[in-house]
Amino acid sequence: VASGAVGNPWIYRDLRAIFEGKPLPEPPNIEQQKETILKHLELINQLYVKQKTVRYFRKFMAQYCRLHPQRKKVIKASMAALTREQLIAVIEQWYDRSYVPA
Repeated sequence: VASGAVGNPWIYRDLRAIFEGKPLPEPPNIEQQKETILKHLELINQLYVKQKTVRYFRKFMAQYCRLHPQRKKVIKASMAALTREQLIAVIEQWYDRSYVPA
């Protein structure tokens, strides 16, 4: 389960529903994904040397992108980000509440 949670922390919520005999919750929407990604990035930023935060976070970001309808484009944009600010801008762009899948 632990490795399945990388990029998909909602798996714990889903497992709890299964164990309690309840229906599975709806998958996280774009806004929920964005909030979780930004919170995770901030936690990584607090724990690691600031210059290495983005490089270290890329492996998590690639996993979060699996849930995005434009996965390949989001991965490409996020991997091109060199700074925390650039990565946040990518997240804000691709995980915007008004985002409508093409």
